[in-house]
Amino acid sequence: AARAEITRLDTEAREARTRYDDTADEERGLHARWQRARAEVARLEEAVAASPDADPASPDGRDALAAAVEQAAALQEQGRALHQRREDDLEAAETAQEEAQEIRTGLERALARETTLAGNLRRAETAVTGAARTLRQAETALRRATGARDAIQDQVDGIEAELIDVRDE
Repeated sequence: AARAEITRLDTEAREARTRYDDTADEERGLHARWQRARAEVARLEEAVAASPDADPASPDGRDALAAAVEQAAALQEQGRALHQRREDDLEAAETAQEEAQEIRTGLERALARETTLAGNLRRAETAVTGAARTLRQAETALRRATGARDAIQDQVDGIEAELIDVRDE
């Protein structure tokens, strides 16, 4: 599951970075169009100021100036929106990369811990096997010792019985 999430986040980061990179030219183009529109606004402002009595509908009149101002404002807003979208894409790419790295780090730690635990388990199993062997050996030795004690006790009992018989005679 962690590896699948890492893959998903890596893909998300790549896609966001691609969107960010792919819109750079578009952002520069919008900026250039906005600068040209501002230059046109400045030119029309000068023309209107130079001929205040000119026909507002003329190519250099107030109507053209208002349209140029509106066009420049629209281009500026498009540029801001595109810039914000690019910033969002960059942030999404960086966030996905950071999350993927955090998961990778956690996974590496978990794998290292698993390796350590597996080693500890093998050592513990070996110790348990050794302890079981020692227990079996001790039980065998105890049975032998108990058998020897019982045999000695039987001999002692026999000797006591003989002594009693000898005393009675």
